[in-house]
Order: sequence, then structure tokens, then C-alpha cells
Amino acid sequence: MSNWDTRHSLLQKIQEGDDDAAWQEFVDFYENFIYYILRQMNVPQTYLEDLVQEVLIKLWSRLDKYVKERGKFRPWLTTVIRNTAIDWFSKEKKRNESYEELSAYQKTFQTINQSEFEKIIDKEWRTYLTNIAFERIQKIFSGKAIEVFKLSQKGMSVERISEELDLTPNSVYTLKSRVKDKLIHELQILINEREI
Repeated sequence: MSNWDTRHSLLQKIQEGDDDAAWQEFVDFYENFIYYILRQMNVPQTYLEDLVQEVLIKLWSRLDKYVKERGKFRPWLTTVIRNTAIDWFSKEKKRNESYEELSAYQKTFQTINQSEFEKIIDKEWRTYLTNIAFERIQKIFSGKAIEVFKLSQKGMSVERISEELDLTPNSVYTLKSRVKDKLIHELQILINEREI
């Protein structure tokens, strides 16, 4: 993604007309996040694909209503996801024999107020961006650097990592520090690109 396509300019391209490439770029990034959020809300796999598509359709049809001067994009996205899920489960209940199960999922979204849902989204957004940043940096490092970082994140001591991976403790510290610094850098790039 070039700097020109980041943040509001991507949304503006979509809002201004039929820019299929801009829409595809938006979908490529946000579709996985929508899946992630709905999975975190315990939406079963049976309904997940259809609900994600419904959210994307709503976004496509309503993106022209988003105005950046009224607030950040993520709270607006949160509202669209939440309201779409409530509406979708309501419609599905009418067409489906699994009324009670669908009612339970609908209530999950209804009982969480907008503020709580935004907190969930914010937490998951940070996790989502961190995972993307980590995927990116795994392509940069070779050898045992990523393995050192993963083991340290699991709480393993430097001494134990050093023994397990046949490295000196100084090497463990160095590799861990390099991966961490690069992860923070990549995460900041993603935040700058995607905090709309």
C-alpha cells in the first residue's frame, strides 16, 4: 500500500466512485478483522461467512455516509458491525429452524452496549494489527530470532531459551531486542496507515 492510499484517501476513493481497486484493498484489510471480531463474539462458523459478507455489503452501501469530521472510522465501523449482526440474526430467525440458537447470538450483540462493544473492538484491533505486524517481520528475520522472541513471549527465561536453542544469553537478548524493535516499528507503520 502506498502512502497515498492510506487512511482517509482510501475511503475517499471509495466514496467518490467506482474504484474497484480501492474497494478491494479495503476488503483485503478489513474482511479479516471483521471475521476476527465476529469469532471473538462467539459467532459459530456456520453463520460466520454469511454474516461477514452481510457486514461488507453494509459497509459498501453505507461508506458514503461516513464523514471523518464526525469521528474516527473505527467507532463507525463498530456500529456497522454491531447493527448488522443484530439485524442479520433477526432476519435469520424468521427463516431458520434454529430460532433459539439465533436468538441467543442476537442477544449477545444487543446486550453489549455501544461503548462496551467499542472497547472490545479497540482491544481486538490492537491484537489484529500486532498479528499483521508480526507476520510482516517474520519475513525479515532468519535463523532463530523469531523463535527466541516467541519463547520469550511465552515467559521462558533467557537462560532456558539459551539452553534450548543453543545460543549464548547475550545472543538471546540481542535477537529478542531486534525482533521487538522491528515489531514496534511495523506496528507503528500499521497504526499510521490504518488509524482512520
